[in-house]
Amino acid sequence: MLEEGFAEPQQTQNNSPTIQEFYEFGKKSQNLGYEPFFIGYVVSPDREDYRTSIEGIQLSLEIETIDSRICADFISAFERFAQTADETDIALKLLYAWWD
Repeated sequence: MLEEGFAEPQQTQNNSPTIQEFYEFGKKSQNLGYEPFFIGYVVSPDREDYRTSIEGIQLSLEIETIDSRICADFISAFERFAQTADETDIALKLLYAWWD
């Protein structure tokens, strides 16, 4: 989306991180075995307020074994990333945050 110009990197949804920050956090999560899934929507280009928004992230741990210290550090990083979220679910294999 960013490379093709379909999303503005500094766009936010309410108190969410920017699209660029979501992207960067998703890249970091993949290095640890988490698969990022971004939650969002697009307002039609036919409207004056056309935009692409990301309003949430879900990270699923796809590997069976992981260093528990690294995992705990990443969960702490996720908690900081999601500190302004309206909803969160934090578990070892699934991390979720959504901004209303």
